[in-house]
Amino acid sequence: MLLPDFEGAARRFREHGWQADRLDEAMWRYRPRHARPGPRLQLLLTAGVHGDETAPIEMLARRLPGWAEAAPTLEIDLFVAVGNLDAVAAGRRYLQHDMNRMFGAAGVPRQWGAESRRAERLQQALVATMRDAGGAVCVHLDLHTTIRPSLKPTFAIVPGDDARSPLVRWLGRAGLHAAVLNPGPNVTLSAFSARLGAAACTVELGKVGSFGANDLGLLADFDAALDALVRAPAYTWGTSQDACALEVYRVTHELVRSSEQFELMVPGSAPNFARLEPGQLVARDRLDLVYARHPGECVLFPNPSVALGLRAGLLVAPAAGAAQG
Repeated sequence: MLLPDFEGAARRFREHGWQADRLDEAMWRYRPRHARPGPRLQLLLTAGVHGDETAPIEMLARRLPGWAEAAPTLEIDLFVAVGNLDAVAAGRRYLQHDMNRMFGAAGVPRQWGAESRRAERLQQALVATMRDAGGAVCVHLDLHTTIRPSLKPTFAIVPGDDARSPLVRWLGRAGLHAAVLNPGPNVTLSAFSARLGAAACTVELGKVGSFGANDLGLLADFDAALDALVRAPAYTWGTSQDACALEVYRVTHELVRSSEQFELMVPGSAPNFARLEPGQLVARDRLDLVYARHPGECVLFPNPSVALGLRAGLLVAPAAGAAQG
């Protein structure tokens, strides 16, 4: 398992006069001991919340030493964490329960076992880190890959409904193919940090792959943009007036498997962003029928085999009035 060298980065950051704090296993915060006056950006990077989504972990493992070496020139606070370590070691999405469904407003359910305890510690680390931000702008990128092919290989799920936010514009400059606005209640990790006040999103960077077998070339544009963000002066965040060069969608319906009678009428093999015909029956659950009702509507993450009460897919449609270029 190729994890970032958190300890090695800590040594180099400290040599450059930074503070490096281990908040938990594979959860680290790096920040200058004596920050220069002026705006600051607090960047929170998480990966491995699903254990088989390894490409972002590899990307961070390659980038962290360079950031530590460049510490004297950086104007940023950095939090980096790998989420579900046991699942990463096993090469599985999760061992018992999906960690990225554990961040509801009421907190992490303790009765879910080891993965919920790990999620709770990650939640606590994010709360502590953001609490000490000292007025910095907090940006949280939770890095994932998808378990199925996608007609748009890289995209982001953005909690909230602002198609023209600095975060959405940055995602466009980072080379992503689409952003999906999700204004409804959500129990993902990025939704949790968004409720704390971060500009947050879940970033999908290609398809699931094992360590060493990932196509990191697909991540090249995002990787370069992330590196530039770490090295850029903090005051540049949100100042660009460039048109957003990605397609923006909005969630129109969340498909939830609420009973054993749930049926997904879209093939489980359908790729992300598969188009639906107007009036097409998408799912049924007892007497509840869900139809495609919006122009250009697509399906994301179709999965009829999720546990009861969990999301079996999302319906999304082009966002009216979004900044697109």
